[in-house]
Amino acid sequence: MRTIKNIFDRSPRKNTHTEDSIFKWRKPVYVKDDLETFNRLIKGRGVKQNNCKDFRAGWCGGRGHVFVFPEQSQRVTFKMSYSNSMASHDRYVRYYMPQEDKGQVVEKSVLFGMREEEYDEKKVPLNFKCIISPENQNANLEELVKSFVRRLEKQTGYSLVWRGAIHSDTGHRHAHVVINGKDNDGKNVFFNRETITLMRLMCMNAATTMLGERTNAEIERARTNAHKANRWTKTDGEIESLAAAELKVSRSGLSTEVLNRLAYLTEIKLAVADKKSDTYTLSKEWKDTLRASGRYNTYLEEYLKDGEPLELYAGGALKGKVEKVITFDKDEAWNDALVISTGGKRVYVPVWQLHKENLKGKRISIRDTHKNGVGRIARQVSDKDIFIS
Repeated sequence: MRTIKNIFDRSPRKNTHTEDSIFKWRKPVYVKDDLETFNRLIKGRGVKQNNCKDFRAGWCGGRGHVFVFPEQSQRVTFKMSYSNSMASHDRYVRYYMPQEDKGQVVEKSVLFGMREEEYDEKKVPLNFKCIISPENQNANLEELVKSFVRRLEKQTGYSLVWRGAIHSDTGHRHAHVVINGKDNDGKNVFFNRETITLMRLMCMNAATTMLGERTNAEIERARTNAHKANRWTKTDGEIESLAAAELKVSRSGLSTEVLNRLAYLTEIKLAVADKKSDTYTLSKEWKDTLRASGRYNTYLEEYLKDGEPLELYAGGALKGKVEKVITFDKDEAWNDALVISTGGKRVYVPVWQLHKENLKGKRISIRDTHKNGVGRIARQVSDKDIFIS
């Protein structure tokens, strides 16, 4: 008699790591194991589904990683960049974090975390810069940062060397954190992709523990203001399907969410309202602009300025005059970038670790780093690709 194999008897295969490689990133072995996947998803929820009305998927910077969390969780924006330059590290800690380079700021930020002398003694070129910005402005930001660091140390096993500062000059209080590339035990600090993906969730959990779950009123307030998001949203997907190739949307029969979103798109010059025909006409670049704005927080500000039209650099060789320099170390930006005037238009060029000084007003060229001048809309330009003419 033939025996039928029981698929539930086998154990899932796992990656093996030596003690020396525990902090080194290795791509996980892909093994199709539906039972293991199911169990992991169930355990990963962390809360019972019937305790909340709606679970939302949140992407936190890693490819292929989706967290499922309840609406009641506190929302926190988390961004990270890194640099491997001692000069950049020094400028960030000595000038940017305490806001010494901002004359308009009366009350300068006081750094917390490790003492300045001890941090300087252990400082190395490699450093990780984080922005933590909670939706709820009642959060004690210093305690939120400390809680985040404790959770990160528990996740990684590092004894981190770090300093933090709170900035309040933008109208939305947020914290900056710098983490040294070597920890207190002399270990090289490295955050693999999965850990970076978890960091926003750590911040959200820390904020929820501190403030409690969001109330129904807070959730409703967030929904009410969702139409003002300066990024691509689910509602934009609905608008795109309604507009089709003509880029026109009739007001008839639209939901309140869609109508509010269209009104806001008109406000930021990505749509035009026609009262006679009772329609909205979307701009040709509305989708690309929203996606770029979600990736680079200073893009929309530049797009809305009067003058030559702005587009996002998409690869290839480029020559022009530098109109503006945006850096993570000097501005409230999440990335380095150049705004270049060329051929009757402005081009927003994201730059990976911009170190060249005094570029504003100079003519530069960017070399083609991709075959046939075709690149991706990403931070594909590095400092070494920029040449002063």
